[in-house]
Order: sequence, then C-alpha cells, then structure tokens
Amino acid sequence: MTPPIDGKTLAKKRVCIVTPDIIGPIHNGGIGTHAYYLALELAAVHDVTVLFTGPIEHQDESHWLEFYRARKISFVHLNEVEKPVSSNADWFIKRSYVVYQFLKNKDFDFIHFQEWQANGLHCILAKQTTPYFQNTTLTVDMHSSTEWIHEGKGHWVHWPVPDAKLEWCERYCCQFADIVISPSQYMFDYCEGKKWEFTADRRVMRNCFDRDALQEPAYVPEEGVLVFFGRLETRKGLELFLSAVESLSDEELKKINKIVFVGKSEWLAGLQRDATHFISETMRTLGLNFAIRTDLDSMQAIDFIRAQKALMIVPSIVDNYPYTIVEAQMHGIPVIASNVGGIPELLSEDCLFVPNTRGLAAKLREVLAGKIPASGGKYDPQVAAAAWLDIHNEPVKLGKRASARAKVEAEAPFVSICVPYYNYGQYLEPMIQALSASTYSNFEVIIVNDGSTDKASADKFVEMKETSTDSRFVFLSKINGGIGAARNFAADNAKGDYLIFCDADNCSTPEMIEEFVTAIFMTGGDVVTCNYKAFAETIFWPEDDTKIEYIYLPIGPAMEVGMVANVFGDANSIMRKSAFDAIGGFQTERHTSWEDWDILARFCLAGYRLDVCPEELFWYRHTDAGFSRNTSFYQNHQRILRAYADYGPRYMGPMLRNLVVPLHYGMDREHQLANQLSRDLHSHRVGATIKRETKGLWKMAKKLFR
Repeated sequence: MTPPIDGKTLAKKRVCIVTPDIIGPIHNGGIGTHAYYLALELAAVHDVTVLFTGPIEHQDESHWLEFYRARKISFVHLNEVEKPVSSNADWFIKRSYVVYQFLKNKDFDFIHFQEWQANGLHCILAKQTTPYFQNTTLTVDMHSSTEWIHEGKGHWVHWPVPDAKLEWCERYCCQFADIVISPSQYMFDYCEGKKWEFTADRRVMRNCFDRDALQEPAYVPEEGVLVFFGRLETRKGLELFLSAVESLSDEELKKINKIVFVGKSEWLAGLQRDATHFISETMRTLGLNFAIRTDLDSMQAIDFIRAQKALMIVPSIVDNYPYTIVEAQMHGIPVIASNVGGIPELLSEDCLFVPNTRGLAAKLREVLAGKIPASGGKYDPQVAAAAWLDIHNEPVKLGKRASARAKVEAEAPFVSICVPYYNYGQYLEPMIQALSASTYSNFEVIIVNDGSTDKASADKFVEMKETSTDSRFVFLSKINGGIGAARNFAADNAKGDYLIFCDADNCSTPEMIEEFVTAIFMTGGDVVTCNYKAFAETIFWPEDDTKIEYIYLPIGPAMEVGMVANVFGDANSIMRKSAFDAIGGFQTERHTSWEDWDILARFCLAGYRLDVCPEELFWYRHTDAGFSRNTSFYQNHQRILRAYADYGPRYMGPMLRNLVVPLHYGMDREHQLANQLSRDLHSHRVGATIKRETKGLWKMAKKLFR
C-alpha cells in the first residue's frame, strides 16, 4: 500500500470496519470489496480492525486471521451463532446486539457500519442514550438497503414482519449515525424519494479500490466474445440480457462466438426458476456456445474475463455503484452498461444503453458490428482514497452525554417511580431494597396496593408501610381496578415531572433511574424504554447472569410493524408526565393485557418521541401465571389494533383486524413450519426414513415460501 496521498501527515486513529461481507471468508459482493480495500487503505496510516459478522464459507477463522494480519489488519469474526443471545428477537437484531456488546468497551475513534443488515443498530441506539461511543464517530455506508434490494429484484418480501423490521432498522441507522456516506448521489436521491430521513452530515464519497493497481492496459475484445458479469439475478438484468440476445436475428447471432456468465446464481422469483437452469435452456435453444462460472471470487473473475478477452456487459435494472464497472475500468476491460442508478456517475455516455430489450439489443448490434466504446470511465482511486483518509483526520463527532449529565446534575429533576402492587407480597421487600440502592437520589416511589386479595400480601404491604423509614417511599391503597388503573392512580399522585413505571415483582438495577433520566435528557424525547433480562419466578433474586433465561431487545418506534409485534419496549420505562397526561395514561380495561405495548404505541401514534436504551436496566420476573399469558391472545391483540385505529382513518381498524393481522399470523405459522421442517431434516434425532419422507414436503415448503 502506498503512503498517504499528497504527503499529508495524519494522526494515527483506531478504526473499526463492521461488515457482514468482505473479500476472503465469504463469496463477497460490492460491500465486501469496498470493506476490503477501505481496510487496506486505512491500514497504511491507522490501526484497523475488521469485525466480520457474516459466516465463514472458505477456509477457517485462523486462516483469515493470518491473511489479514499480513496486511496489518486485525480480523475478528463475530457471529451471533457462535455467541448466542437468548432472545426471541430476529437474527439481525441479535447480531447487532452482539456487535454492540463487543464494541461498547473498545476505544475506537471511528467505527464504520454498512446499512445492509443494520449491524450498527444497537451501537447507534447506544450513542443516543448511554455512555458508550460518546468519543467515537459512527458512520454508515450506503450500498444496498433491504428495501432497495427487494424493489430491484421485483418480488414481495419473504417474511413481511422481519423484513419490515429490518428495513426500519436500516433507516434508523442512516437517520441517527454521525455521518452517512454513499458512493453515489443516486442512492441519496432514491432514499429521499422513499421518505428516508438522514443525519445532518451526509456525503457522496466513492468506494475505495486498490490505488496501487493502477489501470492495466485496455485490450481489444475478441470478436463475438461477451461476458455477463454480476449476480445471476433479475436486479442485475439477467432476464433482460437473455431477452435482448433472443431478439437478435439469426445473422446477428452467428457473430456471437461465446457468452460467459460470471456471478453467483440466484433464484429468479418472477420465473420461479434457478438462474443457471434458465440460462442453460435459453442458450441451448439459441444454439449458442456458452459457459457459466459461479465459483469465482471478484479477483478470480477479473483474471478470468481478461483471459477470455471478452466485452463485459452489465445490464442492471437497478444498481447503485457497481464494482463491476470500477473493476472493468481499473483492469482495462471494455464494458457497456445500462444507464441506471449510479452507473452514469461511473461511465461515459457512449458506454451506456437504455435498460430494456430494444435498448440493449441495439447496443449489442453495435458491438457485434465492431463499434466498441473507446472512452474511459470516471472513477479515480486516488480521489476516493483521499476522501476516506481525510475523514479520519477530522475531529471525532462527540455525543450528547456530557452536556446531558451536566444538565441533570444542575437541575436534579424529581422523578416519580410508580409501582402497582397486587398479591406480590414475597417480592415487595426486594423490590424496595433494589430501588433504595439507586445511584440517583431525587425521587419518590409510589406503591399502590390495588386491593390485594392474598392475606399475606396485604399484610406485607401494611408491614412495609409501617416500618419504612425512607420518606421517599409512599404507600397508597385503592379498591381493585386492574394494573392500568393502579398505574394511573400512582401517576395522579406523583409530584415528579418524569414518571418511571416498575412492576412489583421486577428488580431494578442501581443505575436504572439515573440512566433513564440521563437518556431522556440526551434525546430530548418523551419516552425512553430499555432492554431487560428475564429470570424465572422460582428465583428469588437474580444474583448473576447465569440465572437469566433470555434478554428482551426492543428496537423503537417501527410503526409499520408495531401493530403485530411489540417493538417499542416494556412499561418499565421513563416518560414525561406532561406527555403521559396528554394521551390519557394507561387504558384501564380489565379483560385484556399488553397494556405496556398499548401505551407505548399510543405515545408514538400521537407524535411523541420514543427512544430505546440498549442496556438491561432491570430484571424481569417471567411467571407462567402472569396476566399476559393467561388472557385471550385475540382480545389482547384487538387492544393494540384499537390504538392504531384511534389515530388512523376510519378504514384502519377493519383493515388491520380483518386483513393485515390475520395474514401476518397465517404467514408466521408457515414460517414456523418451514423452520421446524429444516430443523427436523438436519437433526440427528430424525432417522433416514423420516428424512426421506419429510424431504419432499420440505422442498414444497421452500418453493412455496420463495
């Protein structure tokens, strides 16, 4: 790697590149190519760590540790499969959480995430609400969001709710990162058209490529040798290319000596066909000489294409800033490409064609007649490298923690902790002890006995009230009205401008109040929820994490999925009392549960800001006798749908009740069936006979769910 550009003296920084894709361990795409060359570029000046979050498909971890060590790069493989998080959260949320746990105590100056798969979600959440990453610049590189990929492939999402969550997470990362970087203006324009919101600092910066490997001499392609380069899929224009070839006359087809398809094979959803099978059938029908290479990485593919002396064709229907174009330019490969996305930012006009059958066929006729575009591309690796090096010479983007802490210490806001109490006598004293150990002192605790019917619990409440010597604890009683009414009663008697709701059987951490107050000052929002660690009812006190059964990981106000999944958090959260009063507090119906999901959805639907602190600020006691697990699932969900209907047009309620939610649960059952079939097929407990009988059903399920 060459020294820094223009002889600039750059201070050494600690840099981490977090990516699910990179050259070497996985059959990589454009994201991996950029991550690799960015790491090489930065390693010439800075201490660089690559945190690889994808699966290792080639060699093993030790091989890649040595491979990257030889390039002065620290390589870390971090996969949620290897370091499991016990949670019912989706895979990308768990992976983001594992990334966060790895990075939160590291001292990096810069951390670079990709928007695809939202690996940076929890770190970006944390910078908004916790002490972590306050002296670290967090960037997000825009390459290919899930929303953009689905649109480009031209098919509906596979699993609507998880995919909708993932799309929201990717948007969140781009909205709240310190810097958002796109290799093309096109991607910013596309996302703005889809109503994305971006952080204030967003930049167009070309992807890195090896600036040592300056352009190889261009060759004249052999007559009639064409190569399709890119994933063999709809988005990359495979069907378009084949359609254009089919439209050529017999005389024009005779000029084609060979067509080679280089790229990873994909399923063509529109045709319900595998790409390689479709290519083979089409080529044989046309009687053309062809080859398909799906086994080459990007470097091998370039060497192969140069050896073929082929004309490269990139007929993408949707594309951002394809490395195929950059690689063609840098390695002297003549190329023609569709004029979509960011490609016109890379190629001159005479290399482009309109992405339809007629446009591509016309361009093919030109090149088969010997009219090969002579103009070069517009990519300059020196300019790209300079931009990426310069960004690391900028001051770190500081977080809001310091100013928020100063404000909290100056104002010392009074906080009211609201505790509904009903027949939980055995847990009352440890709950009080936990709150008494708080690192924050300016608070009151209002414990409301909601007409406990268990004598021991009623007696325990009276005992604690009579023996308490801490004036911050207030004990009130009322006739039984349910948990929502008890919480509202506590809030009505609260003196604080901020409310924190705690359940009587949960245990708060000493830092809970202080972290909640600081977090809401950092965000300036109205509600902050948090993760929690769940433990069994048989455990009196969760002494350590070995007693934890699972971790709950909310993501925030993803309203598009909030009607079918509680993405918001738990009632154990901090709320501005003014906002709580404005929405009317908790709903008080007695026959349903999910009141926490209900009120948090109503906050967001009413336009109040909700944020998530990705720390476990309390322990949640998971009881099989819990009200939420012993009420009608149907009626509970109707409660959530009413919240959405109350804030939407008249058709919202019937649409959600009769269409969206029933479809969701139907597809969710199919999803569970497919996963169970997959587990059964690969389980050692399933005999060969059962595997044979199940295999046909599994194939049918896979075909159906594509």
